Amino acid sequence: MLAVEKRTLIDRLRELPGPRGHKKIDNNTYAYRDVDGTIRICLHKTDIITVSPHEVITLTSGGWKTATTKDRLNCNLGPCIRITQSKGLWYIHQEGRATQLFEDGMVIGKSRGKSDKKALQLREKVKQFAKKYIAKLQAGEMDAPGPGDCFLCCMDTTDNATSAQLRNWADHIQSHMREGYYVPRMLYNALNTMPASQVMKWVVQSCWDKQPEKFANLAGNGVWKELEKCFRRYLYRQLGLPT
Repeated sequence: MLAVEKRTLIDRLRELPGPRGHKKIDNNTYAYRDVDGTIRICLHKTDIITVSPHEVITLTSGGWKTATTKDRLNCNLGPCIRITQSKGLWYIHQEGRATQLFEDGMVIGKSRGKSDKKALQLREKVKQFAKKYIAKLQAGEMDAPGPGDCFLCCMDTTDNATSAQLRNWADHIQSHMREGYYVPRMLYNALNTMPASQVMKWVVQSCWDKQPEKFANLAGNGVWKELEKCFRRYLYRQLGLPT
Protein backbone atom coordinates (compact mmCIF):
# COMPACT_ATOMS: atom_id res chain seq x y z
CA MET A 1 0.00 0.00 0.00
CA LEU A 2 1.44 3.37 -1.04
CA ALA A 3 2.26 5.90 1.69
CA VAL A 4 -0.15 8.51 0.35
CA GLU A 5 -3.01 6.00 0.25
CA LYS A 6 -2.27 4.87 3.81
CA ARG A 7 -2.23 8.52 4.91
CA THR A 8 -5.64 9.07 3.31
CA LEU A 9 -7.07 5.93 4.96
CA ILE A 10 -5.79 6.90 8.41
CA ASP A 11 -7.15 10.44 8.10
CA ARG A 12 -10.56 9.11 7.06
CA LEU A 13 -10.69 6.57 9.91
CA ARG A 14 -9.77 9.29 12.41
CA GLU A 15 -12.78 11.33 11.34
CA LEU A 16 -15.30 8.50 11.87
CA PRO A 17 -15.78 8.83 15.68
CA GLY A 18 -16.90 12.45 15.24
CA PRO A 19 -16.36 15.30 17.71
CA ARG A 20 -17.66 13.31 20.70
CA GLY A 21 -15.19 10.47 20.18
CA HIS A 22 -17.75 7.76 19.49
CA LYS A 23 -20.32 7.30 16.77
CA LYS A 24 -22.55 4.60 15.30
CA ILE A 25 -21.49 4.12 11.69
CA ASP A 26 -23.50 1.04 10.71
CA ASN A 27 -25.72 -1.66 12.18
CA ASN A 28 -23.99 -2.98 15.34
CA THR A 29 -20.87 -1.08 14.26
CA TYR A 30 -19.29 1.83 16.14
CA ALA A 31 -16.23 4.04 15.76
CA TYR A 32 -14.33 5.05 18.90
CA ARG A 33 -11.47 7.42 19.66
CA ASP A 34 -9.63 6.47 22.85
CA VAL A 35 -7.87 8.89 25.19
CA ASP A 36 -4.47 7.98 23.76
CA GLY A 37 -5.68 8.67 20.22
CA THR A 38 -6.26 5.06 19.21
CA ILE A 39 -9.08 4.65 16.67
CA ARG A 40 -11.21 1.51 16.90
CA ILE A 41 -13.91 0.29 14.50
CA CYS A 42 -15.97 -2.12 16.58
CA LEU A 43 -18.47 -4.69 15.27
CA HIS A 44 -20.48 -6.09 18.17
CA LYS A 45 -17.67 -6.60 20.73
CA THR A 46 -14.76 -6.98 18.30
CA ASP A 47 -12.38 -4.21 17.26
CA ILE A 48 -12.10 -5.24 13.62
CA ILE A 49 -9.92 -2.23 12.67
CA THR A 50 -7.49 -0.52 15.02
CA VAL A 51 -5.29 2.49 14.26
CA SER A 52 -2.65 2.98 16.97
CA PRO A 53 -1.27 6.41 17.98
CA HIS A 54 1.80 5.45 15.91
CA GLU A 55 -0.44 4.92 12.86
CA VAL A 56 -0.21 1.13 12.75
CA ILE A 57 -3.37 -0.32 11.19
CA THR A 58 -4.34 -3.77 12.53
CA LEU A 59 -7.17 -5.94 11.21
CA THR A 60 -8.98 -8.85 12.83
CA SER A 61 -12.26 -10.75 12.58
CA GLY A 62 -12.11 -11.76 16.23
CA GLY A 63 -12.70 -15.31 15.06
CA TRP A 64 -15.91 -14.37 13.24
CA LYS A 65 -15.06 -14.61 9.55
CA THR A 66 -18.63 -14.00 8.43
CA ALA A 67 -20.09 -12.10 5.49
CA THR A 68 -21.05 -9.25 7.84
CA THR A 69 -17.53 -8.92 9.24
CA LYS A 70 -16.06 -8.89 5.72
CA ASP A 71 -18.58 -6.26 4.64
CA ARG A 72 -17.76 -3.95 7.59
CA LEU A 73 -14.04 -4.29 6.95
CA ASN A 74 -14.44 -3.47 3.28
CA CYS A 75 -16.79 -0.56 3.92
CA ASN A 76 -14.32 1.12 6.26
CA LEU A 77 -11.03 0.28 4.57
CA GLY A 78 -11.86 2.06 1.32
CA PRO A 79 -11.12 1.22 -2.32
CA CYS A 80 -7.37 0.58 -1.96
CA ILE A 81 -7.81 -2.43 0.34
CA ARG A 82 -10.32 -5.18 -0.38
CA ILE A 83 -11.06 -8.47 1.34
CA THR A 84 -12.53 -11.26 -0.75
CA GLN A 85 -13.40 -14.91 -0.24
CA SER A 86 -12.49 -17.82 -2.49
CA LYS A 87 -12.75 -21.57 -1.82
CA GLY A 88 -13.64 -20.93 1.79
CA LEU A 89 -10.65 -18.64 2.52
CA TRP A 90 -10.29 -14.88 2.97
CA TYR A 91 -7.77 -12.90 0.92
CA ILE A 92 -6.67 -9.29 1.28
CA HIS A 93 -5.81 -7.17 -1.76
CA GLN A 94 -3.70 -4.07 -1.15
CA GLU A 95 -2.73 -1.51 -3.75
CA GLY A 96 0.86 -2.15 -4.84
CA ARG A 97 1.19 -5.49 -2.99
CA ALA A 98 0.63 -9.13 -3.87
CA THR A 99 -2.62 -10.74 -2.74
CA GLN A 100 -2.26 -12.30 0.72
CA LEU A 101 -4.17 -14.77 2.85
CA PHE A 102 -6.06 -12.79 5.51
CA GLU A 103 -4.96 -13.45 9.09
CA ASP A 104 -6.41 -12.13 12.33
CA GLY A 105 -4.04 -9.57 13.81
CA MET A 106 -2.37 -8.74 10.50
CA VAL A 107 -0.86 -5.27 10.07
CA ILE A 108 -1.54 -3.34 6.87
CA GLY A 109 1.58 -3.10 4.73
CA LYS A 110 3.68 -5.43 6.90
CA SER A 111 2.13 -8.89 7.29
CA ARG A 112 3.38 -11.42 4.77
CA GLY A 113 0.49 -13.82 5.02
CA LYS A 114 0.55 -17.61 5.15
CA SER A 115 0.24 -20.12 2.33
CA ASP A 116 -3.35 -20.73 1.26
CA LYS A 117 -2.39 -24.34 0.46
CA LYS A 118 -2.09 -25.14 4.17
CA ALA A 119 -5.37 -23.36 4.92
CA LEU A 120 -7.19 -25.35 2.25
CA GLN A 121 -5.74 -28.58 3.65
CA LEU A 122 -6.91 -27.56 7.12
CA ARG A 123 -10.46 -27.02 5.87
CA GLU A 124 -10.46 -30.54 4.46
CA LYS A 125 -9.18 -31.96 7.75
CA VAL A 126 -11.99 -30.14 9.58
CA LYS A 127 -14.58 -31.69 7.27
CA GLN A 128 -13.25 -35.19 7.94
CA PHE A 129 -13.00 -34.65 11.69
CA ALA A 130 -16.54 -33.23 11.91
CA LYS A 131 -17.93 -36.13 9.88
CA LYS A 132 -16.29 -38.75 12.13
CA TYR A 133 -17.28 -36.85 15.28
CA ILE A 134 -20.99 -36.78 14.41
CA ALA A 135 -20.85 -40.40 13.24
CA LYS A 136 -19.57 -41.42 16.70
CA LEU A 137 -22.37 -39.46 18.36
CA GLN A 138 -24.98 -41.06 16.11
CA ALA A 139 -23.55 -44.54 16.85
CA GLY A 140 -23.88 -43.96 20.60
CA GLU A 141 -20.11 -43.98 21.14
CA MET A 142 -19.88 -40.59 22.84
CA ASP A 143 -20.55 -39.73 26.48
CA ALA A 144 -22.13 -36.51 27.72
CA PRO A 145 -19.81 -33.58 28.52
CA GLY A 146 -18.32 -33.98 31.99
CA PRO A 147 -15.38 -33.25 34.30
CA GLY A 148 -13.20 -35.68 32.38
CA ASP A 149 -13.32 -33.54 29.24
CA CYS A 150 -10.36 -31.50 28.02
CA PHE A 151 -9.84 -28.62 30.47
CA LEU A 152 -9.23 -26.02 27.75
CA CYS A 153 -12.40 -27.04 25.89
CA CYS A 154 -14.33 -26.52 29.14
CA MET A 155 -12.78 -23.05 29.38
CA ASP A 156 -13.83 -21.98 25.88
CA THR A 157 -13.50 -18.20 26.08
CA THR A 158 -12.73 -17.14 22.50
CA ASP A 159 -15.09 -14.15 22.64
CA ASN A 160 -13.06 -10.92 22.98
CA ALA A 161 -9.84 -12.93 22.79
CA THR A 162 -6.66 -11.35 21.43
CA SER A 163 -5.16 -12.48 18.13
CA ALA A 164 -2.43 -14.36 20.02
CA GLN A 165 -5.02 -16.14 22.16
CA LEU A 166 -6.99 -17.10 19.06
CA ARG A 167 -3.85 -18.61 17.50
CA ASN A 168 -3.16 -20.60 20.67
CA TRP A 169 -6.73 -21.85 20.67
CA ALA A 170 -6.42 -22.92 17.04
CA ASP A 171 -3.29 -24.94 17.90
CA HIS A 172 -5.23 -26.60 20.73
CA ILE A 173 -8.11 -27.59 18.43
CA GLN A 174 -5.71 -28.94 15.82
CA SER A 175 -4.05 -31.14 18.45
CA HIS A 176 -7.42 -32.83 19.08
CA MET A 177 -7.88 -33.34 15.35
CA ARG A 178 -4.43 -34.94 14.97
CA GLU A 179 -5.02 -37.24 17.96
CA GLY A 180 -8.58 -38.16 16.98
CA TYR A 181 -9.74 -36.92 20.38
CA TYR A 182 -13.52 -36.39 20.13
CA VAL A 183 -14.17 -34.20 23.16
CA PRO A 184 -17.91 -34.12 24.04
CA ARG A 185 -17.61 -30.56 25.29
CA MET A 186 -16.68 -29.37 21.81
CA LEU A 187 -20.17 -30.11 20.49
CA TYR A 188 -21.73 -28.48 23.54
CA ASN A 189 -19.70 -25.35 22.76
CA ALA A 190 -20.71 -25.50 19.11
CA LEU A 191 -24.44 -25.70 19.91
CA ASN A 192 -24.11 -22.67 22.19
CA THR A 193 -21.94 -20.63 19.82
CA MET A 194 -23.33 -21.26 16.34
CA PRO A 195 -26.98 -21.11 15.20
CA ALA A 196 -28.64 -24.40 16.23
CA SER A 197 -32.30 -25.43 16.35
CA GLN A 198 -33.99 -26.78 19.47
CA VAL A 199 -34.54 -30.08 17.66
CA MET A 200 -30.78 -30.43 17.13
CA LYS A 201 -30.18 -29.85 20.85
CA TRP A 202 -32.88 -32.39 21.83
CA VAL A 203 -31.38 -35.04 19.56
CA VAL A 204 -27.85 -34.47 20.90
CA GLN A 205 -29.02 -34.57 24.51
CA SER A 206 -30.87 -37.85 23.90
CA CYS A 207 -27.63 -39.35 22.52
CA TRP A 208 -25.68 -38.12 25.53
CA ASP A 209 -28.35 -39.63 27.82
CA LYS A 210 -28.06 -42.96 25.92
CA GLN A 211 -31.75 -42.65 24.99
CA PRO A 212 -31.60 -42.05 21.22
CA GLU A 213 -35.09 -43.50 20.79
CA LYS A 214 -36.54 -40.54 22.70
CA PHE A 215 -36.37 -38.27 19.66
CA ALA A 216 -35.84 -40.92 16.98
CA ASN A 217 -38.84 -39.60 15.04
CA LEU A 218 -37.13 -36.19 14.77
CA ALA A 219 -33.58 -37.40 14.08
CA GLY A 220 -33.79 -37.78 10.31
CA ASN A 221 -30.84 -37.40 7.95
CA GLY A 222 -31.53 -33.68 7.72
CA VAL A 223 -30.94 -33.18 11.45
CA TRP A 224 -27.65 -35.11 11.39
CA LYS A 225 -26.45 -33.12 8.39
CA GLU A 226 -27.32 -29.86 10.15
CA LEU A 227 -25.47 -31.04 13.27
CA GLU A 228 -22.39 -31.84 11.21
CA LYS A 229 -22.62 -28.45 9.51
CA CYS A 230 -23.01 -26.64 12.85
CA PHE A 231 -20.02 -28.45 14.34
CA ARG A 232 -17.94 -27.90 11.20
CA ARG A 233 -18.67 -24.16 11.22
CA TYR A 234 -17.74 -23.98 14.90
CA LEU A 235 -14.37 -25.58 14.15
CA TYR A 236 -13.83 -23.21 11.24
CA ARG A 237 -14.44 -20.29 13.59
CA GLN A 238 -12.10 -21.64 16.27
CA LEU A 239 -9.38 -22.16 13.66
CA GLY A 240 -9.75 -18.71 12.15
CA LEU A 241 -11.33 -19.92 8.90
CA PRO A 242 -14.41 -18.37 7.24
CA THR A 243 -17.59 -19.99 8.54
